[in-house]
Amino acid sequence: MGGFALSIAALAVASGVGQPDVGEAAPLEGGIGQHLPQGATLPQRNRPPSSGPHYAGRAAYGSFSSPVAPGAWIHALEHGGIAVLFKCGTQAECDSTARQLGDEVYANARDGAFGERKLVVTPYQDMDSPVAAVAWGRVLRLDHIDAAQILAFYDRYLDRGPERAR
Repeated sequence: MGGFALSIAALAVASGVGQPDVGEAAPLEGGIGQHLPQGATLPQRNRPPSSGPHYAGRAAYGSFSSPVAPGAWIHALEHGGIAVLFKCGTQAECDSTARQLGDEVYANARDGAFGERKLVVTPYQDMDSPVAAVAWGRVLRLDHIDAAQILAFYDRYLDRGPERAR
């Protein structure tokens, strides 16, 4: 019986039971397993989106200074990945911010399921805050880059998407 109780306790910790929430819940917009053609207009009303129909192709994980299509990073969220979004005005600013987030956040993020660092860092202009971390159904809005808060969000919601897939 002791081994069983220990297994249940380990499962509870792994699933986030008892851990504090980070950021805020976002309205779910469906879309689990619902794939749209690449380039199709997304129906999501929330900005930034944290769920909903998305493209069949999942975004590659990494830090990017050119925008990754929202339909691709939303697919990564469905698989338990996290997106870190940032606003930038010029390509030089996008390059600098992507480099900073790559150094301070991406490089320090732990691997998730399948031995992958499940993090997409990308410019995204259609939001009110300068920086946001997004998981399936969760958003952390920030006024500036705060690597500690972003990594806490990443650790809390990594692999919590509705599909367990690469």
